[in-house]
Amino acid sequence: SNKETEAEEEAAAQYLSAERIQRLAMSGTIGLGSGFLAGLFGVGGGAVVVPALSVATELTHYQALGTSLMAMTLPAFVGTVTHYQRGNVAMRVAPALAAGAFAGAYLGGKLG
Repeated sequence: SNKETEAEEEAAAQYLSAERIQRLAMSGTIGLGSGFLAGLFGVGGGAVVVPALSVATELTHYQALGTSLMAMTLPAFVGTVTHYQRGNVAMRVAPALAAGAFAGAYLGGKLG
């Protein structure tokens, strides 16, 4: 019906509001910049992303931290698999390093 079509169009307009587009563009720009710097200098993406999200968006520091960690999960996994396939992962070191990082991240998250 005509009312259903109007309601669907209104929902689509709200979904693609200027504010939402601006927020997505800002997040994408921060991600692009951090990825570029990480690739160029080997800097950890979180060192750029967390402060940028805290300053350029409405996120609190802890929200920016959690968002950054979540966003880096897939790229970290893909990078790990790629480097493993190329023989660039020192398996004599990696498991203990990963276990220590896991424990440290858990404790840091609980204290933070």
